[in-house]
Amino acid sequence: MADLYSKVTLRPRSKLERLVDLLEPSCDVPGRPKNGLCTQLALYFLLWGEAPPHAAAEAVKTLRTPDGQLDPAELGGGARALVESLCSAARVDEVAGALQAVARLAAEGLETVARRDPEEARRRLASLPRLPADQADFLLLASGCVSTVAPSPAALRVVSRVGYPGTSYAALARAIDAELPEGDPHEVAWRAHHVLKQHGLRTCKESPACSTCRAEPACSYAGKGDDPFVRVSAINRNGSAPPGDGAGG
Repeated sequence: MADLYSKVTLRPRSKLERLVDLLEPSCDVPGRPKNGLCTQLALYFLLWGEAPPHAAAEAVKTLRTPDGQLDPAELGGGARALVESLCSAARVDEVAGALQAVARLAAEGLETVARRDPEEARRRLASLPRLPADQADFLLLASGCVSTVAPSPAALRVVSRVGYPGTSYAALARAIDAELPEGDPHEVAWRAHHVLKQHGLRTCKESPACSTCRAEPACSYAGKGDDPFVRVSAINRNGSAPPGDGAGG
C-alpha cells in the first residue's frame, strides 16, 4: 500500500498515511478555512437554522475583533436579533440559545483550551445542542486548533473495513488519530478527512465497489465475509452530516 517510508525523512509511514496517498488521486481536497473555532461554531448554528450561506458568512464578519476572532460581547449582545434576521422562525429560539452558549465558550477561551487540551474542548463542545461528535471534531480540525481526522459517517465505513478497531465513532476516530505523524499532523489530518469521506461516498458505499477500489489488496474486508461496518453502532452508520462540514469556507 503505497510507499512504506517517507522519501524526505525516511521515517516509517503509518497505515493511515499510505491509505490516504493511495486514494487521494481520485479525490479533491479543498483548502482549509481561515476562520477560528468560535467563528466556525457561529456559522454552523446559523446554517443549521437555515440561514443562507452567504448571508451567514457576511453576518459573522461583523462579529469579529480586529484580529479576526469572534467577539463574545458582540455575539452575546446581538445573537437573537441576528438569528431573527437570517434563520427560519421555527429555529430562532434554539439557534439563538446555541449562539449565546458559543459566546460564553468564546469568553472562557475555548480556542486556547482546544489547543492545550483537546479532550476538555470536546467536553465543552458536547454541551452545545445539535453538535454531534464528528461535527465537533471537524470544527476543531477546520479551525486549526486540533489535529484530528474527524471521520464522517462515510469515512467510518472505510476505516472499519480496512481494519481499524472499534465499534463507535470515538474508538475509530481515536484509532486513526493515533497514526497522525509528528511534524505536520494537521496537514495529514485535513487530507485524510476529505479523502476518506469522498472514498466512502463514491466507492466504499453500503454496497461497496471493491473491484474498482485502489485499496482492495490491503483491505481487511474487500467485499468478502462479514462486513466489519455492521458492528459500528447504528447512530454512526446512519447519521447524516449536519450543515457545517466545510462551513468555515
